[in-house]
Amino acid sequence: MPTPADAVDDDRDWLGDRPRDPVAEQLVLQRLESKLLERRPVAVMISRYLLLGKIGSGGLGSVYEAYDPQLDRKLAIKVLHDGKDADGTARLLREGQALARLAHPNVVAVHDVGVVEDGQSVFIAMERVDGLTLADWLAAQPRRWPDVRDVMVQAGRGLLAAHEAGLVHRDFKPANVLVGADGRVRVLDFGLARAVQTAEIESASTDAPPAAIGSSITATGTLMGTPAYMAPEQIVRGEVGPRADQFGFCVALHEALYGARPFLGDDVVQTLLAVRRCEPPPPPASSRVPAWLHRVVLRGLAKDPAARFAGMAELLDAMMQDQRSRRRQRLGGAIALLATAALAVAVTLALRPEPTAEELERVDRIAAEARAAAAHRWFVYPPIDDPDASTAYRKVRELESQDGAVDAIAEDRAAELRDEFAATLVRLGDEYWAREGGAAFASDYYAAALVFDPDLEHARQRTTLSPGELHALTDKADDASFSPAELVAGESLAVLAEDDPDRRRARTDALLERPDGPAPSTGARLQALVEREPPVATTREPPVARAAPLEPTPPTAIAPEVPVARSDGDALESPVHASPTTARREDVDALVAAAKRESDAGRADAAEALLHRALRADRDHAAALAALAHLYFEAAQYHAAIRFAARAVAAAPKQSSYRILLGDAHFRVLAYDDARVQYERALALGHRSAAKRLELLDERTGGSSAR
Repeated sequence: MPTPADAVDDDRDWLGDRPRDPVAEQLVLQRLESKLLERRPVAVMISRYLLLGKIGSGGLGSVYEAYDPQLDRKLAIKVLHDGKDADGTARLLREGQALARLAHPNVVAVHDVGVVEDGQSVFIAMERVDGLTLADWLAAQPRRWPDVRDVMVQAGRGLLAAHEAGLVHRDFKPANVLVGADGRVRVLDFGLARAVQTAEIESASTDAPPAAIGSSITATGTLMGTPAYMAPEQIVRGEVGPRADQFGFCVALHEALYGARPFLGDDVVQTLLAVRRCEPPPPPASSRVPAWLHRVVLRGLAKDPAARFAGMAELLDAMMQDQRSRRRQRLGGAIALLATAALAVAVTLALRPEPTAEELERVDRIAAEARAAAAHRWFVYPPIDDPDASTAYRKVRELESQDGAVDAIAEDRAAELRDEFAATLVRLGDEYWAREGGAAFASDYYAAALVFDPDLEHARQRTTLSPGELHALTDKADDASFSPAELVAGESLAVLAEDDPDRRRARTDALLERPDGPAPSTGARLQALVEREPPVATTREPPVARAAPLEPTPPTAIAPEVPVARSDGDALESPVHASPTTARREDVDALVAAAKRESDAGRADAAEALLHRALRADRDHAAALAALAHLYFEAAQYHAAIRFAARAVAAAPKQSSYRILLGDAHFRVLAYDDARVQYERALALGHRSAAKRLELLDERTGGSSAR
C-alpha cells in the first residue's frame, strides 16, 4: 500500500525549503493519503480487511470504515499517517496494546493489531460504532444538564476502567468520546496512554500553530496531548497520573454543560498560560446547572492534583449527588415520621398480635417462589413464552407489600433476598466481564443487580445503562411490561446463567432456532460464549473474575480475628428452603462455623448461603457479617464487601480486624481516604498490621492524606 510519505517527494512545491513544522506536515500528509485512496482504481486491502471509506483523522492516524470477510462484519481501522516515523509507529502500537488490555462497555473494543504489508505502517482494527462524537452530539441539539451528566458519567466509567488497568489516557476530550446510536458511550483513542507505573514525560514545546489548540499535538518534541484539555502538571512536564485525566474530563464536562471551555486563549501559548494561571469563569446567568454540580467541576479543575478528587470513582459518585440526595430525603422523611410517631408506634407494637401460622406460611411460600424463579434464572425478566410468569423480583415486591402482623418479617425476608439475588447477578456479571465477548451481557447482569440493590456502586460503574434507563428497567420489572425484544435479551441472560453446560447449550439452541430469537450478531456472540467454556474453577463454582492486582501489591483482607464456635458435626444442610421461624431457632455461631468449613473446602457458594441464613436469624451478628464481607472480598466483589464490613464495624466498633477488613476493601476500590480512616482507628485499637497498611497507603498516595 503506498503511503502519503511517498507522495511528499512529489509535492515539494507545497513544502519548499521552509523549516520543518511537524504539525503542518502531518496535515498535508493526511490530505495526500486521502487523495491516494480516492484515486486508487482497485480495492485497498489491509491484511484481510477491505477499506470502504475514510471516517476521519486523529492525532496519530486516519480512521477508515472496513469490512472483515472472515467474520462478515464491518469495523473501523486506524492507520498510522507516516510509516517512516518510528515514534509514531510505537505510539500506535501502544494504543492498540492499551485498548486490548481493556474490556469495558464504555471503551471502544479492539479486535486486531498488525503491520501493513509495507512493513512500516501499523493498523488497529476496532469496533465500528454508529453514532456521534461527544462534540457533535452536543452540537446536534440543546441538551438538558441531566442528559449531559449521564453521558459524561458513562465516559467517566471508561476512564475509570483504564485507571484500574494501570493506564492513563493523557488526551481525553470530546473528540475522543463516541455517543453510540444505542445510547452507549465509548472512550477511544488511547494513543497517548501510558502505564501509570512507567509513564514517560515527553519534552514540551509551545511552537505549535494556533490551529492546534483543540487538536492533539503528538509529534516528537511537542506537547503530548491537546492543549485546551491538558492538566497544569502535564504542561510543566510533571508526573502525569489519573488525576490529569480527571482534569481533562472536567474541562470537557465544563464545555458540555456550559458550551465553552473554562480556559481560553488566542493561541496555544495563551491557552496553556490560562490553564496554568486562570480560574474558571462563573457559570452563565441563564444556566440551569445546579450549584452542587458546578462545585464538582471546579474541584476537578483544581490546579493542584492533590486538591482534586481521589480518583474517578469519587468524581463520578459526586456527579450523581442528586440521586443520592433523593434517597437521603426519602430516608430523612421516614426518620422524621418515625420520630414524630414514636409513641404511636410503641403502642401499635405493644398491641400488635403475633403473626399466625398461616401468615408465616404465606411468607415462606412467597420466598420459596422467589427462589424457584431465581433457580430458573428468571431474576428480572420472565420467560419468553410466558411474559406474565412470576419473577424473583416480582416475588420480592410481593413480600414487601405484605401488611399486618407479618409485615416486619416479610420485609426482612425481602431484604435478604434482594442481597442474595443482587450478589448472584453481580457474580455472573463479573464472570462474563472477564470473558472475551462477554462485556455486553455482563453489563445487563449488572443492570439487573441494580434493580434489586440500586446502591451497588461496582455494578453501577460497569453497566451501560443511564440512571433513567435503570429506572425504566425497574418499572418494567415491577409490572411485567417488557417488549418482545427485551424478553429475548432476558432469555439470553437466563441461558448464560445456567450452571450445567449441556442444559446451557440446549437452551441456546432452542433460543437461536426461534424465528423471534436474537439478532444474528447477538446470537453469534451468545453461541460463541456458550461454546467457549471458561477454565474449570478449582476453588469456586461458578468461576469468579479476580480484579487485576494493583502495584504495589495492596493489602490482603484477613479473616476476622474472632473466636468462632465450632461444631463436630457435618456441614449443615443447604438453606435454600429454610423458613424464618426455623432460622431463628438455630445456633448462629454454629452456622458461622459451618460456613467457615465450607469456605476452607473451597465451597464458597455454600458458605455464602450459610452466612445469609445466619443473618436471617440475627441481622446484626458481627462475626457473620465480617465473614460474609471476607468472602466477598476474596471473590473480588469489593463493594459488597464494604457493605457487610461496615455493618460488622457498626455491630462491633472495637473489633480492630473488622476495621482492617473494611479498610482493605476501600483500598481495593481506590477509596484511599476511607481506607485511611479505618486503618488509623485499627491502629488506635492496637491492630498489629495497621501501621504497615498505613505505610503502603502513604506510598500509594504520596503523603499522609489522599485529599
